[in-house]
Amino acid sequence: MCAFSAVFHVTVWQVCTAARVPPVGAVTAGGGETQRVYRGSGKMVLNPERGFRMELDNGCDEGGLSDDQIKLMRKYNLTVAQTYCYLPTNSTLAQETLDRVASAFAKLRGAGIKALWRFAYDRDSPGREDYDANTILGHINQLAEMMHTNADALYVLQAGFLGSWGEWHSSLKNLSSNSSVTSAVVEAELFTLLPPDRKINVRVPSYKLAVLRRGLSVSQDSCTIYLQPHNRTGCPGTYGGINASVCLSLGCCFDDSVVGVPFCFESPGALPEPIDAVNEPMGFAVLDGLSSKANTAVARVGFDNDGFMSTSNDGGTYGNQYSKPAWYIAPFDAKKVPYPDMLNNPVNGSLSTPTYETANRGPQNDPAYEYARRESAWVPVDGEMFWKAGSMVYDPKWPESVTAEQASWRLRAMHYSTLSIVHGFDELDSGGLNETINRWMQADLNLRLVLDARLPVSPTYASQRHTGFEYVRDHLGYRLELCTASFASDLWFGSIEAASVAPPNFNATVVNWGFSAPINPRPVYLVLLSPVRGTIVWQSPQSLADVRDWQPHFPGDPTYTPLRHTFGTAISGVDPNRIPSCKTSAVCTLSVGLMLPDDRMSTLAVTRETTSQYSIRFANDDVEWSVVTGIGGVNIIGNITLHT
Repeated sequence: MCAFSAVFHVTVWQVCTAARVPPVGAVTAGGGETQRVYRGSGKMVLNPERGFRMELDNGCDEGGLSDDQIKLMRKYNLTVAQTYCYLPTNSTLAQETLDRVASAFAKLRGAGIKALWRFAYDRDSPGREDYDANTILGHINQLAEMMHTNADALYVLQAGFLGSWGEWHSSLKNLSSNSSVTSAVVEAELFTLLPPDRKINVRVPSYKLAVLRRGLSVSQDSCTIYLQPHNRTGCPGTYGGINASVCLSLGCCFDDSVVGVPFCFESPGALPEPIDAVNEPMGFAVLDGLSSKANTAVARVGFDNDGFMSTSNDGGTYGNQYSKPAWYIAPFDAKKVPYPDMLNNPVNGSLSTPTYETANRGPQNDPAYEYARRESAWVPVDGEMFWKAGSMVYDPKWPESVTAEQASWRLRAMHYSTLSIVHGFDELDSGGLNETINRWMQADLNLRLVLDARLPVSPTYASQRHTGFEYVRDHLGYRLELCTASFASDLWFGSIEAASVAPPNFNATVVNWGFSAPINPRPVYLVLLSPVRGTIVWQSPQSLADVRDWQPHFPGDPTYTPLRHTFGTAISGVDPNRIPSCKTSAVCTLSVGLMLPDDRMSTLAVTRETTSQYSIRFANDDVEWSVVTGIGGVNIIGNITLHT
């Protein structure tokens, strides 16, 4: 490998062992404290809200989801299902339709699966169903209680509703071209249909820009309204009959003095200032870590890419057909920035890094790519390739198939949490064709390319042989590895000495080897389990961390250096009298665990399987997994001896 990669290799792999702690796997109890460094894993770890996902198009059809569909998901170890729910266009939904929604969520929940959910009306293109904004908003009001009740089984909601397959194009009334309609629908989804802790995805970045533009405003005096009127670019999402106040509120200029040209248009001389998105839920801003947890559209709208690396503009996700409004080209002008490229062949053992401006291909030509990339660390990002990807040429400027290493570069850059296994995999797509994902399954992972590109990989994982498919499968979303932990070896009760000593502390460090942080909030609890293991006898009173902060690397860091996330608490309030198995013994052993459950499960009667699959498991070979039914899966990290 090249010299830089060798240095990076050593630096990355010391991330868990750099602290002054014993060697990997060691346990000590000197001074009454246990200190451990944990070993990572090269195995697949089944976890919620991440990874390859299935596509199910019959969520609300008669008969609903089938057992065979669930079995197929288990075959491929999937925990997320893109689930379509096609609605009738009646002004009021029948109870039967609402019952079908509930049944679909119940089916998924019972199998430990979460939904990447999409409502839609049109199953074909162009769409032929007759509905309007009032239809959609009325249905959202009807569905809101149902969606809140079932939010535990919801990973993310795709914006949907409008157009063919809910993709915001080709609807009978062209609703997706009207920004007033799209903005109203997204606002209703965010603040009526969903609880505040769930997010939505839109098909392309420009759609998010369109629905947020309501919060922008420009001064008419700043508009160059008479400059070459016949070369004006109409504001996306505007329509005939728009008035000046509405146009200006969209961040556009208005002039109706020239017939035959757009009245509401963009002007480079009128760049609106972003408003305070915290005070305006639908206002425009560029998301960052400080604003990522606000209950705003900026923080809660992510991205779908339905043409992932299938053409030179990702199947229209980026590119000129989605016009570049003047007000956002300037801050996101990617043409001035050289981007590393995983699409070229290695040169002298390392990757070539041409600019896409020179190569004249790839989405980085579009400022919308840079806009989405900057926000992707904090919002859900999902993708799918074209049908039969890798078995035919969709774009002469683009390869027929991309390798797993090439795809991983993009998946890491855009912080993908989920990717369709259906598209580009012949067993679920076409049958009989050697498609892109098939090729990933057939090829060994090129570790040299992974290291040269500084893609995330733990030392344990890298020490074992994997295919390219396995690498993508294991690193989509998050992959949390416990690095270190220190905690008391003994807890003493009943003595004057014990009463005078401060409560013992617990501290731990985690590294995320995935492409993204977890998307939805969930707590991190320290727990003590009874000797029988079926009962939690003590739990930290508060969450020790917010998993959404556990980024793989600092967003925007060009070196992609892995971050160490440290957290801790005091162990206090343990009552041995509440532990039946310890009442009759002077000494008993309790298991120490870290539990990252789905917080919504505390209000539900759930199965053992759901409890396990809705909780996060660490990617460690020496951390045992124990399930407490109805509570959550627990990562067992050691033992404490209780002296009564």
